[in-house]
Amino acid sequence: MFQEFYLQELRRGFRQPMVYIFFFMMALMVFGAVSSDNVIIGGTVGNVHKNAPHILANYTFILTLLGLLIAAAFFNNAALRDHEFDFHQILYSTPIKKTSYFMGRFLGAFVLSTVPITGIYLGFTLASLIAVPAGWLEPDRLGPIPYQAFINTYFFVVMPNMFFAGAVIFAIATKWKNTIISFTGTMGIIVLYILSGTLTSDLDNETIGSMLDAFGVRTYAIETKYFTPAQRNVEVLSLQGMMLWSRLIWIGVGVLVLFGSLWSFSFQQKNTRVKKEREDTDAEPLSVDRPMVQQLFTFTTRRMHLWSFFRSALRSIVKNPTFIVDDVPQSDARKRFFLPALCTECAINLSATIQTARFYAIRPK
Repeated sequence: MFQEFYLQELRRGFRQPMVYIFFFMMALMVFGAVSSDNVIIGGTVGNVHKNAPHILANYTFILTLLGLLIAAAFFNNAALRDHEFDFHQILYSTPIKKTSYFMGRFLGAFVLSTVPITGIYLGFTLASLIAVPAGWLEPDRLGPIPYQAFINTYFFVVMPNMFFAGAVIFAIATKWKNTIISFTGTMGIIVLYILSGTLTSDLDNETIGSMLDAFGVRTYAIETKYFTPAQRNVEVLSLQGMMLWSRLIWIGVGVLVLFGSLWSFSFQQKNTRVKKEREDTDAEPLSVDRPMVQQLFTFTTRRMHLWSFFRSALRSIVKNPTFIVDDVPQSDARKRFFLPALCTECAINLSATIQTARFYAIRPK
């Protein structure tokens, strides 16, 4: 049963355009950062090659944080899909194993959450191949394409970070079964990360500060603080020293959160609406004249529906108290992060809405 749930999650995810949209968004951002000096991700490059392994690691760490909002859509959808369509009561009554259902959905969402982040490698490769022939950069600004760094950053950065954040988001979604709470938890992870950076910057012991970084950004910065430009051009991210312990600690925390959520998860649901439903059955049925419905899929109707759903999604996001931050003092890092986070959240909600919608035009009799 585990294989069925796992493959079903992957098939459903890869049929959605959201995976490919955010994949190419990541690729486009990195392509611009590597091939031009006008696009900056995380700070200036300095005397290091623009496609050096050190630069790739920095881009991966930073964009993984932004990718948490993308990952939240996959984990939240995997945890709440059956409840949103009221299919959980039927599904939970079948002879399936709780572990197979829970882990199949989680691991499927986990694999999907890492796919958009791999757009970094496509953008890095294309920029390394095109920038010099196109005349955008001088030949000495680029080095060889660091293929080994692609593999290392995926397994040592993308997967551990997505696993830890995904375990927390999936646990929140299965516990409270609410989309707003899930995305609030995601934003909470990011805000706590930013605040922890402010607190740990005052610590005299760099080791403690690096171990408190769940995503390894500050750990890697401390590990490479005294690297020369020549070392940053050739040294590939590896698991050793503080980076090794940081990855092990936070993967362990993610495992504890995941299995704690699995232990508390149950197929038995309390029905709190039985009394009201029984009262409703005594009411006389109403007779309603059903209008004739004709499906229309013209360009004009699609444009109208797209604009309508866009306004609705944007309005619900902006008016939601969760995303009102005007009355909260914000650091420069949080201000820079809020706008792309809001745009990403709006795109996620719009894409999910369009995927589950069917458009009909009503024609009078």
